[in-house]
Amino acid sequence: MRAIADLRAEHARAGFDVIHAMWADETGVVAALAGKLLRVPVVTSLAGGELVRFDEYDYGLQRSRSMRALVRFALHNATLVSTPCSYTHSLAAQVVPLAKLRSVPLGVRADIFTPHDLPPRPVLRRKRANPHLVAVGSLIPLKRHAALIEMVARSNVRDLTLEIIGSGPLAARLKQQIAALGLVGRVTIRPACGRYALPPRYRAADLHLLDSPHEAFGMVTIEAAACGLPTVACAVGVAADLAKEGAACAIEQESFLSAIEGLLREPDWIIEMGNRARALVEARYTVAAMVDGFVAVYREMI
Repeated sequence: MRAIADLRAEHARAGFDVIHAMWADETGVVAALAGKLLRVPVVTSLAGGELVRFDEYDYGLQRSRSMRALVRFALHNATLVSTPCSYTHSLAAQVVPLAKLRSVPLGVRADIFTPHDLPPRPVLRRKRANPHLVAVGSLIPLKRHAALIEMVARSNVRDLTLEIIGSGPLAARLKQQIAALGLVGRVTIRPACGRYALPPRYRAADLHLLDSPHEAFGMVTIEAAACGLPTVACAVGVAADLAKEGAACAIEQESFLSAIEGLLREPDWIIEMGNRARALVEARYTVAAMVDGFVAVYREMI
């Protein structure tokens, strides 16, 4: 109610043309109520776990009756609903009329996330004798980092290393797993860092891994792609879109190890995927492209 009161005061000071909510949860509800009160159109962006339920990972707003009601209210009362990729669009299409849905991919700073400090064309990645993987994401059950660590233990690739970058409640347990499997020195966990400190970590890797069973988008996939680094992921989020154009590998979880080992045997193919990934970012997934997409949605409503 305080948020709605603040919005009402700001609207009286300088009227809003549009109210935009990120996430169809409490923020979507506030936007919907304010939009009705102020008679202003509302766009709500799906950006997380609003439409999914994963009890085994303690994730998703569909696990709670009250949160399901909030999501339903936010989506029903939005003028338009935006989705960032085809995977989330298909989820939304099950509960939102197609006429209300708009696709607006998220964007990355392609001048900061680059294959090199000064990006040449084409992207050329050096071939390393010791294959190195990177996984960027919060240390929570949904990201399934434990499975990635187990995968390194089972791999037949000599001197394979994995760097996990993230913070979260599973940090201590994952470190214990690394020690128990004798992977100290081969698997490293680094705490979450500022987003713009990530490009060198992507550039230092051969492949980026994302094992989540759900990603509304997966910004790390686009960050890695902008650095010329292809992602191996489950067929969710933006990785599924990139994979259709040969710029990522989207597979079932049980196929992760075989897919990674197969790619590492074909370094030229990894380079080609990286080239395609960078090109797609420049064409579709920049901040400028995202802004243009949202402005088009705003103009449509006003």
